[in-house]
Amino acid sequence: MATNPDKIATTFATTPTILNTGVDEIAYSNSILRAMVYDGATPSIVCELNGNTGVPFPLPSGATNPDVALYSNGTTTYAFVVFINSVGRATCNRYTYNASTNQFTSAAAKTVSSQASGCTNPNIDITPSGEAVVVYEHNNAIFARSYNVSNTLSWPASAFAQEIVDDPFGDLENYHPDVAVNKKGNNVVVSFIYVNDDVVNAAKETAVLQMPFSSVGITATPSGISGIPVVQAPSYTDVMQYPRITAPHSPSHFNDNDFAAVVQVNNDVYSAVTNDNFSNVYSVALTNSAQFGNGNNEKPVVTYSGDNVIVAWSYGDAGKLGTNNKEVLATRLYWGGVPVTVDFSVVNLKTNGNQFAPSIVGNINPGNTFYMFVDEDQKAILYKESHWLNSSLRTANPNGTSATNPFAPNLLKIYPNPITDQSQMEITLKEGDVVKSLSLYNLAGQKVANFETSNLVPGVNQLSLHSKQTENLQKGMYVLRFITNNTQQTVKIQK
Repeated sequence: MATNPDKIATTFATTPTILNTGVDEIAYSNSILRAMVYDGATPSIVCELNGNTGVPFPLPSGATNPDVALYSNGTTTYAFVVFINSVGRATCNRYTYNASTNQFTSAAAKTVSSQASGCTNPNIDITPSGEAVVVYEHNNAIFARSYNVSNTLSWPASAFAQEIVDDPFGDLENYHPDVAVNKKGNNVVVSFIYVNDDVVNAAKETAVLQMPFSSVGITATPSGISGIPVVQAPSYTDVMQYPRITAPHSPSHFNDNDFAAVVQVNNDVYSAVTNDNFSNVYSVALTNSAQFGNGNNEKPVVTYSGDNVIVAWSYGDAGKLGTNNKEVLATRLYWGGVPVTVDFSVVNLKTNGNQFAPSIVGNINPGNTFYMFVDEDQKAILYKESHWLNSSLRTANPNGTSATNPFAPNLLKIYPNPITDQSQMEITLKEGDVVKSLSLYNLAGQKVANFETSNLVPGVNQLSLHSKQTENLQKGMYVLRFITNNTQQTVKIQK
């Protein structure tokens, strides 16, 4: 059993109808201040400091899909909460922290969307120095806007978000966006993640699009865009949803365009991590619902915690993990994206009940992760902090396999790169790996080459990158995508 209790952020008189939560943290007076937001019948923001929570401060009535990011100018701490208002417009409120009451209060509102209704899935991220980006979806298109909240803490009335166009994938439908903003030195990189649904070519994938902070939402044709798909749906009929992305604000050995991401595909959770300037993305299925029977893994979230990546999600299986549907699970990945183990940690202490809609954050105290989630049976928002060693969490292994890691990477290496007629692909396979595809794409998402993989065997394989399909390619950037039954890996190459 867990050694540290679930703590109560707030309780409700009736069973909560909450569907979405959000959390962020910031250093505050030699401690850590957290802000938790949630929707439902009484959408609110509640803060936690040194194990104490204040009284929830209400968000506007009817607010849904809230997300929160914190910023301090050294004197005052602010919470920026983005949400969809009661008529469907993307809005961001700025709340001021009141230490005497341990509350965020005194809202100042900003309308983000020019569209008066029909907006969904808003999210926000802010760097410690105040570079903020808001993103949302409207009619299967992604809109975003950057603000520097350190300058005036006020926003011009005309600063509406712009559609992120000139997308390298030629998208037809884009939805479920999230955003991460990372700063290293003076360079600020914004990473957007979203589902790209190409209904014409029957292809579906989760894509990450990066651009400079200065380009976001300023014009309708942002400059400096680069991006690649990071998780491909096994079949076009698969349901791909809830992608989330986070950026490492420390330690120093991370790059400004590194990220960790997760997405739900059908009833499973996939991760995608890069730590080498976006040239190599390692993707893996963290769960296998087919193995655990009627398991349903949904709404994943992700954070960095020191050198580790922590992923949490809700898992429902009446026969495995309790008698009443859902619990919150978590797992740890190395900073390169490889899972540490297939044993999952159960975040919530209560063994029976409905615990779901998790949010996590872990930037300030390396190795520790702060979890919040809904507990339907206790009619409460609960939270706890735990070290990544999970000494204070229960251990579960829903798929019944051993604790050894079956997801060691399928190593795909290209050399030399930029490529020549002599460039080789080195592919390392394990026993039981089944290669599904090895294909080359341009940055418009078009497949330009397929490679024969039927002769690949467990161990190290060498394949030539040169073929009739590749010799006439124009100079530029391409993406090599390698997919097996266990992993997906993408590598950028230059000709």
